[in-house]
Amino acid sequence: MENISLDQQKLGLDIDEEIERLEGEEAEGKEEIPKKKMTKKGKVPSVSQESDMQAGMHLAKILDKVQSIEGVRAAEVFRDFLEITELSLLRLGDQFNAAMKTGGFEAEDPPEIAARWKAVVARYRKPSEVFSCFADGFAYLLDKSGTEDGELTYSDVVGCAYMQFLSLRDQSFKGQFFTPFPVARMMAEMTCGGIEKLILERIEAALQKSPLGEAMGIVLYVCKDQEGISDAVWKYILPFIADDYEPVTVMDPCVGSGVMLLAAASAIPRHYTALGLVQYYGVDIDCLCVQMTRINTMLYGLNGWSYRLEDQKKKSFSIPAQNGIWEVEKAPEAVIEAMPEPACSIYKEIRLDPTPEIMERGRKKIVEGQLALFGMAEEK
Repeated sequence: MENISLDQQKLGLDIDEEIERLEGEEAEGKEEIPKKKMTKKGKVPSVSQESDMQAGMHLAKILDKVQSIEGVRAAEVFRDFLEITELSLLRLGDQFNAAMKTGGFEAEDPPEIAARWKAVVARYRKPSEVFSCFADGFAYLLDKSGTEDGELTYSDVVGCAYMQFLSLRDQSFKGQFFTPFPVARMMAEMTCGGIEKLILERIEAALQKSPLGEAMGIVLYVCKDQEGISDAVWKYILPFIADDYEPVTVMDPCVGSGVMLLAAASAIPRHYTALGLVQYYGVDIDCLCVQMTRINTMLYGLNGWSYRLEDQKKKSFSIPAQNGIWEVEKAPEAVIEAMPEPACSIYKEIRLDPTPEIMERGRKKIVEGQLALFGMAEEK
């Protein structure tokens, strides 16, 4: 599997110097993230790390209310909020479609989802009060995922809430923090700069697999313009090559809350992601992190996720996509093989013997490798 790996060791640049440059530009009143040229399909939005952290604090305060109502551990509250959020996103499209037909949210949940929902409800003494808070948190996540102009924010609110809520309230999560978005965005800009050229190469390779590929290739050549790929490519060529096109994949082997994938998606013109020409993959040892990333991929429409309204689905075309976020034990073998070292070797060891001791040893090796890049060592 070919992929763009967001691997700090392969960037070939001094990250400390780049961070100092960005901080210097910010001090001079310049934008922290370089401006992206407008294209026919839109522009790449900028994201404020400060606003992300403030949003995380706001969500943490909402979850604090649940802890006060029930007196349970912060970890239990956060896990249940993630579960309810993921289930709600999975069903949101069907509920919207039901509302459009009947005027009410009456779509029946599949048995598996209904069972997961009831399991969460059964854990609380005052479910109506708790779920009122969860509903407020879910609505807040949806609100922060887009601007008034309809642009996606790519804000990792759920990851920031994790750091604000769990890391500061539960000793077992103490000291666990994710990559700041400005650093993730900087790495995405350096890694994904040639994405359009790579997409064109994949389109041309798909055309060569068809008897009519040469004729369609002439259309592709004619449709190229100074600003990149024109609308005619999306209208005429993509439906023709859907079965043969190999999407460009972005991989994060230690995905956390998915901030690296969000940064990559924010640096890549939106239509490439929406059409499935670029797809996003991530693996993590921590099942909580995997669930946060799944939520973020759904919130921001990565890997084919959307509200899936029936009337919109009929009007658009996209390359078929799939969920690409897994726990180590469930990830496809090809995904593990595509990872950079040391993640590849560590995850293979875990898959052979997924005991807590092996998983903790693997986690420490990965952390040590990450900290070494910044001249740091893990505290004992």
